Amino acid sequence: MDIVLSTLFTGLVSFGTAYLTHGNAITESLDALYYLKIGRKTIEQANDLKSQYEKARTNPDNALPQPMLDEMKNQLVQIQNDQNEFKQAVGERLAKISEENLKLPNKNIASPTMEATENYIQDKEIRDMFAALLASSADRSKEHFVRPAFVQIIKEMSPIDSKILATLGRVEPVARIIQYKEGESQYRVVREGIIPGSDTFGTPNMVASSLYNLQRLGLIDIKYDLAVANESRYDDLKTSIQFNQVQKDNPTLDLQLGSAAITPFGQDFKAAVLY
Repeated sequence: MDIVLSTLFTGLVSFGTAYLTHGNAITESLDALYYLKIGRKTIEQANDLKSQYEKARTNPDNALPQPMLDEMKNQLVQIQNDQNEFKQAVGERLAKISEENLKLPNKNIASPTMEATENYIQDKEIRDMFAALLASSADRSKEHFVRPAFVQIIKEMSPIDSKILATLGRVEPVARIIQYKEGESQYRVVREGIIPGSDTFGTPNMVASSLYNLQRLGLIDIKYDLAVANESRYDDLKTSIQFNQVQKDNPTLDLQLGSAAITPFGQDFKAAVLY
């Protein structure tokens, strides 16, 4: 184990224990840990931006328009806020781990998690998933389902993917709009991936794309030839804005009922990353 990772793991336990026993005392030890794997590069970027800002602000010969100066200043503030929110998210989760379950995480989980966070620090949903995975890797009670593969999966998810997966139960109703050819049993698919609350997540295409990405990652299994037992669970889909809008223009359209089930792999992922 290299020196940096050794210090990382020692720091992880120390800031978890500090949070459990001393509340805000976590901040100092977490600052040191964060600097080792993420903060150094991010701080260098912030310092470079700060230097450019001060130079542009004080040198009339290189003066930038005020809107650009304001944007640079806002970026500086945002970098600091993102760092603090990530540390807070990790700390809050570590505080919930009992002392007997707090452990050194596996190198193949903690190291790539910290490194990946550097590139996703500005996306709250993704940042929070990395924070949860880092804390889960330090929890002995979760070691049977925390996997190194989760790091790459998070990197391939969007914020909408995260929100949708968080709301899905073991088995959820899903539907697609189909159009039958006149006088035939064949049909074409008009729109896919309609789930309860689709309208709140984004456009129909965004939701459908997220569902299929979650399926591609092995987190859910979508089947349009297997409906959930309780058909009343489709009532919201049958009255959804999406379906009513297209059916109004074309009465030959119908709703094909299916299901979206969380896979065992997806259940482990949710338990480790979305809590």
